[in-house]
Amino acid sequence: MKQFKLLLLWIVAMTPLMADAQIVYSNRKLNINTSQTNNFGLIINEWHKLKWTCKNEKNYLWIDLAPANPRFYGTGNKIVFYNTETSTFNSIEVASVLNHSDARSKKDIETLTSGLHTLLQLKPVSYHWKTQNDESYAMTNGVLNNTLSENDSTTVSYGPAEESSLQYGFLAQDVEKVLPDIVENSSGGAKLINYIALIPILVQSIQELQGIIEAQTTTIEELSSGQQTLQKPLPQDNTILSCVPNLTTGIVSISTQLKDDVSSAKLVISSIKGEYKTESAISYINPNTSIDISSWQNGLCMVSLYVNNELTDFCRLSKE
Repeated sequence: MKQFKLLLLWIVAMTPLMADAQIVYSNRKLNINTSQTNNFGLIINEWHKLKWTCKNEKNYLWIDLAPANPRFYGTGNKIVFYNTETSTFNSIEVASVLNHSDARSKKDIETLTSGLHTLLQLKPVSYHWKTQNDESYAMTNGVLNNTLSENDSTTVSYGPAEESSLQYGFLAQDVEKVLPDIVENSSGGAKLINYIALIPILVQSIQELQGIIEAQTTTIEELSSGQQTLQKPLPQDNTILSCVPNLTTGIVSISTQLKDDVSSAKLVISSIKGEYKTESAISYINPNTSIDISSWQNGLCMVSLYVNNELTDFCRLSKE
């Protein structure tokens, strides 16, 4: 510390005029570019942009103070809150997070049409973050045996040390199978999920469910008022004609009617709780299919018909 003070005093002494001094140390406070003495220890005045570089300037971090709000940007256009020494991701505490979403910055815009089907394939889980002191996980060369495959040499990254409570979310490896575009790999090899990207899919799923609820409500009201019999109405285009399970074999025969201009169609079966079961592709030429449900647990299921990725009809299937 004494050597550092002497170095600063020498720099100041070598400056012709104090008014021109760039570094001033006084009363245990360091100031740069003749800024005023303060209680924070270090003040840098007039330098509107600061840049730190590393690896021959290949890696860098900029701080820009000229705009109305300070701006940070760095290598790869990302700011990572990560402790390299402990291989631990850090938490961020803020009042709110605003995401850039201006329509003028976007192209190739398309409306989502299969949110519910996508959502049913995701697997929500609860978990605790592993820590370096967690002795219940054997490690070999810094790699957790129970997490990574034999061919994966990625070094494990840990969650925030203070986050010891039960967590809720998804496993990135599972999400990657369904929505690969929202999963990325960090520079250290850890898989990251863009959770914000799930919001449009959730909204689309709610909209689809609302359509199902409204259709069911209308049917119930018509049945209650005697305006409709229990028989299925005359078949319309892109509809499920019948869904007949064979109690002996466990095979369900599903018949549909499709328009001849349908480019893609499929039947998706899910549990009454919304858990994805299976699906089968159909077409105008082959509108019928058979599905083996003999190994399923007893209960009600929902059969949904998607035509060109839009839900057009549904019916209930009972497994007894």
